This record gives sequence, C-alpha cells and structure tokens, in this order.
Amino acid sequence: MLHKNADLHPVDKLGSTSLTLTIGLTDTYVKTYLKDGDRRIQKRKTRVTRHSQEPQYNQTLRYAASDALGRSLLVMVWERQRGFEHNIGMGVAEINLSKLERGHKTQHGWYRLLPVSSVVRVDSDSGDSVR
Repeated sequence: MLHKNADLHPVDKLGSTSLTLTIGLTDTYVKTYLKDGDRRIQKRKTRVTRHSQEPQYNQTLRYAASDALGRSLLVMVWERQRGFEHNIGMGVAEINLSKLERGHKTQHGWYRLLPVSSVVRVDSDSGDSVR
C-alpha cells in the first residue's frame, strides 16, 4: 500500500525523438496535469529546452501518490514562441495512473503523442493555444 504522503514521479527523464522534423530547432517545454475525469486538478511544468530537435528534459515532476491514484496524467509538449505570440501545442498523451500497482511509484513506457487539438482547449493561465 502506498503511504498517503509518498511521492509519485510520473514524469522522469522525459525526452522526445524527432519532435520537429519539418520545423527545425525549437524551444520546447512539457506541461503536465493530473486529471480527475475532465477536470484538471494540478499542474507541473519543465524548464524550456532551447534550440533542440530531440529535446531531453531530464527533470522530475512530482505529484503526491495520494493525489495521483485513480486519476490520469495529461502530458503536453509545447513550443515556446517569442514576443506576444501564443505558444503552440505540439503533442499530447494521456496516461491512466490507475494502472500503477500498489507499492510501485513508477510506470515506464513510450506514449505516442496525439495532436493537441484532440484533447486541449486554450490554456488560459499561460496563453498557450492550439493552432
């Protein structure tokens, strides 16, 4: 059984290969949300990885295990824009955290990024939008 204050590390050493083959070098970051049904309840973000076609974020985004069990994790990759332009959603994956076994805090795997427009509305807290 997981201790209610144990940390869950659902995103650790996140990376992407050939994220922007046609665009060239981009500045990207990852934003994650814990979701309870359709409601987003907690958010975490990585730092921006600059000028990369195969970004490696090498950061740990932590959620309390008690908050994550039975929920899903929305993982979104964004391209940061300069100036006043909205950031561009590049891809999204939703990971069901109810598959985590009790006593295990890690779920390893590769997840296909889907078009952000398939699950995302404009993110009003940061100016991110889908094109």
